[in-house]
Amino acid sequence: MLTAKSNVYTLAQFDATVTDKEKKVVRPSKKGLLNFFLFLYRVGRQHIARHSIDVVVSMSALTALPAMHLAKWAGAKSVVIIYGLDTIYPSWLYQLVYRYAMPKMDRVISISHATRDEAVSRGVAVENIVISYPGCDSSAFLNACDDSVLRRKWGLEDTKVVLIAGRLVKRKGVDKFIRECLPIIVENVPSVKLLLAGGNPREALVHTQDMESKVLHAIDDSQLEDNIVLTGRLSQEEMVKAFYFADVVVLPVVAIAGDMEGFGIVLLEAGAAGKPVVATRLGGIPDAVHDGVTGTLTPPADYVAMAKAVIAFLDDPEMAEEYGQAGLKRVLRDFSWEQCAEKYANEILETA
Repeated sequence: MLTAKSNVYTLAQFDATVTDKEKKVVRPSKKGLLNFFLFLYRVGRQHIARHSIDVVVSMSALTALPAMHLAKWAGAKSVVIIYGLDTIYPSWLYQLVYRYAMPKMDRVISISHATRDEAVSRGVAVENIVISYPGCDSSAFLNACDDSVLRRKWGLEDTKVVLIAGRLVKRKGVDKFIRECLPIIVENVPSVKLLLAGGNPREALVHTQDMESKVLHAIDDSQLEDNIVLTGRLSQEEMVKAFYFADVVVLPVVAIAGDMEGFGIVLLEAGAAGKPVVATRLGGIPDAVHDGVTGTLTPPADYVAMAKAVIAFLDDPEMAEEYGQAGLKRVLRDFSWEQCAEKYANEILETA
């Protein structure tokens, strides 16, 4: 375990909204990917000169190359944590660097089996990869209570609620869900409301497409405006309320070339809120959902199967409660951040 005597020095990206109280967190003065890489090499070399370094950790495959170099210069071990998109990003130059640097890392920590398999297909030795799932802060969900003002604002009184939560990016498949799946659900449960809690990502390196506009077009085409609530970006407190209002949480991920759902933390958050989930069996999602226990996984693009799974939970509150409580139990047992952080720390320190 990390102890009070352990020294951790963090080189982080530029963020104008963050004031780092800890002197051990150092950020560049300007934003930009090139500037960040130059900063990593410059400040990393300075830390190597001043301190004894045992292990250099890259928090993404994106920075594996500088982590590999810094570790070599420090006579230290190197560890990288990979998520999904940082492994399959479709740039020939990025993939060339990935295939050069990643097999040279002393340890690779993957957040899911799917991400591990993608890394192996790119030359990383399977015996050099360990799988360690991300965690979920359940405390906010456990303390959630009803908010009649917000429920009225969103028009969710006396209705069943299907929730899709998170950033609106193409792989989430929200627009396709509205066009292909929602009409079947509404036909069977006319009073249902789809609550879309989230908006376009901000300052994303990759996901720059205006998916909110595509979702609005899908809403217009579906002619189901009365059954859909698009909230835009929410505060953490409002997002917790959105989960509280939901009868079922859906993650309708679609297969997109050059992108993947590495895990699906929103599915853990649904569990923390005691809600059943319906999701696509793609990427790392099967690691996040115990199919038939905490939720239902459906084949990619099978919107009839997805609609039936959602309707089943809406029509059977007792089953929804059973699955939701199973999800809550699983999150509390296996996915607390304290447990997950200790696993990550142990994997890192065992490398040193």
